[in-house]
Amino acid sequence: MDYPVVFIPESEVPRARAPLWQHLVDTYASETNKTAAVWGEFRDDQLGFRPAARSASVREILAHQILSERRFFAEFIGFAEPPAEALLPEGEAPGVDRYVRRYVDLARARLAALARGEQEFWLTPVPFFDVERERIWVFWRRVLHTAHHRAQLGVYLRLLGGRVPATYGPTADVTWRGADPTTTVAVAAGGAYLRARAGRGPAPETPTEATPMAADKQEGRLAPVKPARVAEEITRLSTERRSGRLAADEYEHRFARMISELRERRIDGTRAEILAALAPLRDQGTVTPQEWARLTRQLGLEG
Repeated sequence: MDYPVVFIPESEVPRARAPLWQHLVDTYASETNKTAAVWGEFRDDQLGFRPAARSASVREILAHQILSERRFFAEFIGFAEPPAEALLPEGEAPGVDRYVRRYVDLARARLAALARGEQEFWLTPVPFFDVERERIWVFWRRVLHTAHHRAQLGVYLRLLGGRVPATYGPTADVTWRGADPTTTVAVAAGGAYLRARAGRGPAPETPTEATPMAADKQEGRLAPVKPARVAEEITRLSTERRSGRLAADEYEHRFARMISELRERRIDGTRAEILAALAPLRDQGTVTPQEWARLTRQLGLEG
């Protein structure tokens, strides 16, 4: 599958000194991209959300991830890391984008050290809390720890009615032609790729961008989104741009990503209902005429 948002592209992933350990560098970059994509689905006003009184809030989980990851790499694995007091974004209530940028920047800086590690380094036991474990064990425990909190935030997104991005496969919100999730006994016995190799069926199609949907003839399997929600998200993006919280290039990136996601999802309404919800954005100047033309054209709402 192809991920629509990549924070650390393959071109920035260094080659390991010992090829045997290249998968560590690749995996760490990939897991960082997945985690940052999940974080980026939250709005700033959702950072205080917690599903129960004893649960951690979204903000607390983001902070824990940044602090804990530094501890694993500095205290246990032995990398040179920034001082702990310099890790978190500044301010009493930093926004989601600042957490994402800080998390990705810290992870990107670790790639060179990961690439330098050779067999002796990774197989050396080191203190880990009150026990000793090989560095390679600590690394994979870190990956699992990150995946645990990423899944936790995925549940939070679902409870908030948000979009859960794909990580290791499709979600209710994001899928693609040829997706082959293991949800039945038949698939578990041999999925589409295995059946194709055995000559018992066609090979699954590679991920492709969804065709622009005609608003009155939506046949997608993704969770529907209300027209009012679309208008709300566009308004939020525009407000952040006008306030200066989003630079022009970041705004363009997010606007393009939003259109791409909407093309994959089913908007719950007729063409007339969707346009009725979105037209005030044009009439009130929330979006420019160029953005309005682009939005309606790519969502199949023209005419």
